[in-house]
Amino acid sequence: MKKTLFGALVCAVCLLAACRAKPPEVTLPDASSQSAGVSQPEPAAPRRKGEVPQQEDNAQQPDNTPAPVEQTPPAPQAVQPDLGWNSFNAQPSVDPPAVDPDPAARAAFAALLEERLSEGGQFALCGVTGLGTEDLILFQGDVCKVYSYFPESGTLERVLEESANILFFQNGSAVVAWSHNAGKGGRFWPYIHYRYSPAYRVYSPAGNVDAFDRQLAEDNGFLDQYPQEADTSNAGFVYYFIDEEGSYSDPVDLSYYRDWWEGYFHNVSPMKLPLWDLTEASISALT
Repeated sequence: MKKTLFGALVCAVCLLAACRAKPPEVTLPDASSQSAGVSQPEPAAPRRKGEVPQQEDNAQQPDNTPAPVEQTPPAPQAVQPDLGWNSFNAQPSVDPPAVDPDPAARAAFAALLEERLSEGGQFALCGVTGLGTEDLILFQGDVCKVYSYFPESGTLERVLEESANILFFQNGSAVVAWSHNAGKGGRFWPYIHYRYSPAYRVYSPAGNVDAFDRQLAEDNGFLDQYPQEADTSNAGFVYYFIDEEGSYSDPVDLSYYRDWWEGYFHNVSPMKLPLWDLTEASISALT
């Protein structure tokens, strides 16, 4: 009887120790074993509709986090003209149109550059007037001068002289920043717009634009001067066109200004001029 009870007690202790033993570790297959053709577990049978899957305790669950999707950057938006020169200057530039060099024009350009060599500076040879011929754009100090060659007369003529803060466009337009912004433009930097006139063979002013920034008036205590009645779009800006005598127009709304701007600058971009340092070597390379 005692032996029977003692044997039963020993069996119970062994069984309890076996239950508390550490479970065997499971080795997951690595990439090499998968590529070597090691068989993988059979997929689970499909569940009936509405059936909740049963999961084993401590079982490693698959990572269902979706892989990051490579996003395509949005297309650049057209730069709006609302901030004047600052808007133009923020536009991406394009290469000037390709034009065939004229040996006679190149010789005339080289002769002029030789005369100006001692003053230093930079120059570019490309078509900015929109006539399909090379023009000479010369930057010296804070001045930009544009020269065109006219084969019918064999002459070289200056067609524009302005500030070096200038941008040239594919359609024969040029935009020059004012040297200062001491008025009420605030975030808007005033500018002058020029158009090349083939009839007169010069750049002619096509618009001198300033603005009134409502935010500037709010920040500096003269909001009562802002012509809100003209700001029908409630854009926070009104715009002025200035004539050759320096007289300001009545303030106009953003919609009117944008319509005017679109007439000249729709689908055109400023050109990136291929500038050369003005040296003997660069002059010699022209001919």
